[in-house]
Amino acid sequence: MECNSSTKKIFSFVTKAGERRKTRKSSTPSQIIPLDEQTKNDFELRHDTKLKDTMIYLDPDYKFILSPALLGFAVENRIHIRKSKYNPGSTETDQIVEHELTHVQQYSEGRINESVDELEMEANFNETLHLHNGEEVRYVEYAPGKYWETTEKEYKIFLNKVATEFEHNVESNLRSMANAEQLRYLLSLQEWAQDMFDEPFSLRR
Repeated sequence: MECNSSTKKIFSFVTKAGERRKTRKSSTPSQIIPLDEQTKNDFELRHDTKLKDTMIYLDPDYKFILSPALLGFAVENRIHIRKSKYNPGSTETDQIVEHELTHVQQYSEGRINESVDELEMEANFNETLHLHNGEEVRYVEYAPGKYWETTEKEYKIFLNKVATEFEHNVESNLRSMANAEQLRYLLSLQEWAQDMFDEPFSLRR
């Protein structure tokens, strides 16, 4: 009897806790805000489109319980964003908004004949492009099947940095070598440089 009584108490406690949690959930509606004019105008200008009555729904985290990795999604002209991840002006929020606005654009333009993969690829591309301040994004294959995302400007900065560090290391090595060693070292560098010239890194769209 004591065991049954304890079980009933536990069951009652869990049930009441669940009801309280359910009540809290139902009393925590999404916060609805209009898309700000600056973001709207910037997006329309970049993508040569028109957005109409786009609203942002800041949803409580529990609404994403079945998709814990999901930060946001779009339904027609409504953008739903995990409220805890909404921080206007932050890089993460800007990327989420850019991605979902692309889906709003696709809906408003009636692009129903394109595959989900094509639509998602476009949204991912716009998100990445936005992250790089509108510069065209390129990819460097630094190992078989592995790519580094960059822009031409960033790539030039990277190459200049590598060249400076390389020159510093070569000069340091030469100072520690005898004349004969220096000659062999320079010849090996020349061969290496020729190999790099034959198969350089290339920027790919």
